[in-house]
Amino acid sequence: MDFRENAFNQFYEYYISTNTSKDALIENHTELSNNQSIRYKQLVVNTLENLETIILFVSESSTNWTFERIMSVEKVCLILGIAELSMKLTKKEVVISEWVKIADQHGTKSGAKFVNGVLEDVYTKL
Repeated sequence: MDFRENAFNQFYEYYISTNTSKDALIENHTELSNNQSIRYKQLVVNTLENLETIILFVSESSTNWTFERIMSVEKVCLILGIAELSMKLTKKEVVISEWVKIADQHGTKSGAKFVNGVLEDVYTKL
């Protein structure tokens, strides 16, 4: 499993159901290789530390959609995608492509297009 897919699954559980503690979320990467675990932890910690700012970026870049109206899968992909883009450890194209792919796998085609458009817009603002 890839660190992004694991982060999506764990953060979705944390953010949507709120049954997971922050500490459990940060440490929940045992199935990953050492390098993947490091990237997972960096992504999750950065996301948690900057969540309010990330939500503002989503709200500003999702024209005609309030943050509350965005579907859960797309919302989590946007939050994690923006967090990863802000870290600037991987090329923009790779980050956006990977989060669009995850949105497509777990959501809808139109949701994946929405994630693509918002991530592109946010990247220009970063």
